[in-house]
Amino acid sequence: MLWIIRQEELNFKDISITQLKYYYIIIALVAWNILLPWIVHGLPQWWLVFLPIYFFVLVWWYKFWWKVGLATALLSPLANHLFTGMPPTAMLRIILMKWSILWVLAGLLGKYTNKLSITYVIIAVVWYQLLGSLIEWSMSDILIWYPGILLQIIWWYLALKVINKYAN
Repeated sequence: MLWIIRQEELNFKDISITQLKYYYIIIALVAWNILLPWIVHGLPQWWLVFLPIYFFVLVWWYKFWWKVGLATALLSPLANHLFTGMPPTAMLRIILMKWSILWVLAGLLGKYTNKLSITYVIIAVVWYQLLGSLIEWSMSDILIWYPGILLQIIWWYLALKVINKYAN
């Protein structure tokens, strides 16, 4: 779809969501975010080391335009799920959260540094993975184990209270 837009029309920061080229760009990026993982996951063992689904969000937000990055971040996992079944339903909200974190981090780095640096790309990738992993852990483990965690807190508090009362 990007080949439809002439080179002189590719001033992304001035594109309004009411313009047709905005939607062409988003459709093209979402299509690539479906196609690239499909290609990579078809190669033996590549899916173990390469995370292609995040590629276009990082590149487009960091360098060009926050609206395109946001639309790509939200629509790509949903379109992937709809057309390929990946990510699985259970992982969809976690993937959407990771995309949102990456969208914010890449955008902030792109906006405030206004230069391309391997250091900034490393920062964006490491931080979205760390924050995303914490969110993933909290959404799965804490939601499943919160009754046990609450009982543990109450039990320990009561036990320490009794020990303090009778130990003196």
